[in-house]
Amino acid sequence: MYQSMSLLQMGAAELDAYLNELSMENPMLEETPPKSSIETKYKNSYSSCVKNRSTGDSIELPVPDKSKNSLCSFLEEQLCTMRLDEELEAAVKFLVINLDSRGYLPSGLLESGVCKTKSAVFEKAMKLLRSIEPAGVGASSLGECLCIQLERMGEKDSLAYIICRDWLEHLGRNHINHIAKALGVSEAKVARARERIKSLEPIPSNGYDDGGCTVWVVPDVEVAFEDGEPVIYSSERYMPSYDISPYYSRMAESADISAEEREYFREKLGQAQWAVSCVNRRRDTLLKCVSLIVEEQRDFFENGSSQLRPCSMAELAGRLGIHPSTVSRAMKNKYIACKWGLFPMSYLFAQELCGDTPDYISSLIKEIIAGEDRASPLSDNEISRILSDQGYDIARRTVAKYRDKMNIPSATGRKKR
Repeated sequence: MYQSMSLLQMGAAELDAYLNELSMENPMLEETPPKSSIETKYKNSYSSCVKNRSTGDSIELPVPDKSKNSLCSFLEEQLCTMRLDEELEAAVKFLVINLDSRGYLPSGLLESGVCKTKSAVFEKAMKLLRSIEPAGVGASSLGECLCIQLERMGEKDSLAYIICRDWLEHLGRNHINHIAKALGVSEAKVARARERIKSLEPIPSNGYDDGGCTVWVVPDVEVAFEDGEPVIYSSERYMPSYDISPYYSRMAESADISAEEREYFREKLGQAQWAVSCVNRRRDTLLKCVSLIVEEQRDFFENGSSQLRPCSMAELAGRLGIHPSTVSRAMKNKYIACKWGLFPMSYLFAQELCGDTPDYISSLIKEIIAGEDRASPLSDNEISRILSDQGYDIARRTVAKYRDKMNIPSATGRKKR
């Protein structure tokens, strides 16, 4: 029973790997090639987007990096072309290995430990690191990173440089008028400087291999609509299938084999039959669950995330007459594809929030902000009150959380100046 439950919670790719390994050691389990290649109606729609239930955000699936160099190896390759003395080279390499994932150095690094005892060497190493490609590497802050790039391009005396050095936080809050008055320039000039700053690279490590493993998700089921009705396709059509080998079954019945060989085949036959039956039960349970989910969430599959309604695994288990833990295992590590994207099964079990889902609340907040007066945008408190008037008891902090997830600036950042 434990092994059966283990197979039930495996995803399509994990199950295929398990059965492939089992077939290599069990001659009774025979692999049959996939019936078709991975070509689905909505392939282009979901191949690069997965929805995260915890945040509601889209997650871009990683794609193979065109550059096979990591940032560190690229920097070290440049150092190899320079004639540096041993002490300076060691200092630069020390800085390189202390770069974070963005290509920044921790602030205060030169004032600590070994760097402090050899400050002259490390200051020279820092200057050297910031002089090589990519521009901005070795900076300790966003403002410093942008200033390095502008200085490299001969724009150290520009308005963009001054803003990056002294007024970046105000620029992020869209305080164009405040910056213009403080620097004695027109708002138009500040706006042009902002566009120049936007063209710079805030993360020097962008475009370099981060050493992470590329992960590809295979959907366990796909939901498509044909003649207005939902149709569910299993991943089995483009995954190898496994069944009992007729050849070895006949061999096991042969009178020419020894008692020891007959016992070996009997044991392997039992193992193969168990594996096949578990796979069949897994498929049947999964399809039953998905069929009911599609019935419950039909509006979502037809119209998108804003139509996702509250639904629990316990409710689904009750309707199917099975234990909730079975539903939980059947949904674990599984993905479902439809025209709106590729989603973890858990995404479809929306928890109740004032009668509506987080995605629906997010869409309401977005609509409220879209209709506001840009000269006097609504604060999070005001949005909370509007939602309350509409019957949704959403706190200011919750409004701010959803707004941040949608990358919508605060009222100050949205104000038209």
